[in-house]
Amino acid sequence: MAFQVEDYHDLVRLLQQHPEWREELRHLLLSPDVLELPQIVRELAEAQKRTEQQMRELIEVQKRSEERLADAEERSVRVEERLADVAERLVRVEERLADVEERLVRVEERLVDVEERLVRVEERLVNTEERLVYAEERLTRLEQAVAELVEAQKRSEERLALLEQNMAKLAEAQRKTEEKLQKLTERVDVISIQVDELRGDMLEVRYRQRAFSYFGKIISRAQVVDLQEIWEEHIEPNLGEEEREDLLALDLLIYGKLSRLLMERMGFTELWLAVEVSGLVDQNDVKRARRRADLLSKAGLRVLPVAAGRDVTQGAAALASEMGVVLQKDGGLLYVEEGLARLRA
Repeated sequence: MAFQVEDYHDLVRLLQQHPEWREELRHLLLSPDVLELPQIVRELAEAQKRTEQQMRELIEVQKRSEERLADAEERSVRVEERLADVAERLVRVEERLADVEERLVRVEERLVDVEERLVRVEERLVNTEERLVYAEERLTRLEQAVAELVEAQKRSEERLALLEQNMAKLAEAQRKTEEKLQKLTERVDVISIQVDELRGDMLEVRYRQRAFSYFGKIISRAQVVDLQEIWEEHIEPNLGEEEREDLLALDLLIYGKLSRLLMERMGFTELWLAVEVSGLVDQNDVKRARRRADLLSKAGLRVLPVAAGRDVTQGAAALASEMGVVLQKDGGLLYVEEGLARLRA
């Protein structure tokens, strides 16, 4: 019996009268994948909101770090200006001290001259008693002059002692300034390290979220895998305790299918990527990627090591080519053929 238009209108009217029939009809007509689409879309939208919130928080942390760094640099400039002022004052004190020493030499020369004159007076006393009174008066005057010179010398010594005390205080102040400058330098170094770590973490998040964009030339269906998903099956049975601890520090583990062209050349379909992420990739990053990829290979996986970052040192590039480590430099892949050749071998 053919289905008529009147039957269709009757069916529509019945569905309007009985909403529970519409739900049953939806499950009969639509596949489970299609029915799950609304829920999947809502979950994806929620995940996107969380990711955007995390990025805003990371940007705010970076902004605060840069403000603290700028403040530290400004304080460092002020300390250097104060240090220059102290150095200038120290030069003036040294000049005054040299002047005091020169005056002290002149006082000593005058003392020698007085002693010589005293000797001559004594000789004259021996030769004549008539001039004794006159000589005694002169001697008295000379004694007064000597006393004045001694007093002047005493005052000079007191001023010299005061200058030495001031120099000691200046030396102590300079020492404290140097200690403060050292502490400030250490704080600036800590802030620089924290900024570098923050940039590295942000770069790792970027590689984690866009794994296919960065490694799609090598693998398709790229997905970031948590080590605990393969821990019991591959890691624990095949690696020692120190090897497992080293592997736990791996930045990213990515799994995917080889591209069709690579699949025909290599003769296998699945591939894992052991990725070390750093803002500036150096030789240590290349060595870590190679070592941890070898550990995963020992655990039974087919692994290609990757060192990824915004820039690469010359030493790291040369070592990567030699060790068969792929470089992901600011979105571009280097030494893929070398890495695959070593993997195939």
